[in-house]
Amino acid sequence: MEECSTLEKMMEGNTIYVPRYQRAYSWDVPEKGSGRKAQVDVFYDDILTHTKSGSTAKYYIGHFLFEDKGENRFAVIDGQQRLTTVVIL
Repeated sequence: MEECSTLEKMMEGNTIYVPRYQRAYSWDVPEKGSGRKAQVDVFYDDILTHTKSGSTAKYYIGHFLFEDKGENRFAVIDGQQRLTTVVIL
């Protein structure tokens, strides 16, 4: 997979999957009354804030690390929680 600038380019023509050895999708859910927000809420709020800001700058989601399995198949090694959340959103 070439270095990509958008998720659409990254996923186009590729099969991307989470290997069984990766932990299950579960972003931190804070204890009631702690005053903390869940990580997924912080991520979502950050995306909304960027979108509403009117900025023309691209939003940086972070890096992803994949293992090339051949035939345009790639296993997610790092970035699973962010990538899964973006796909869900």
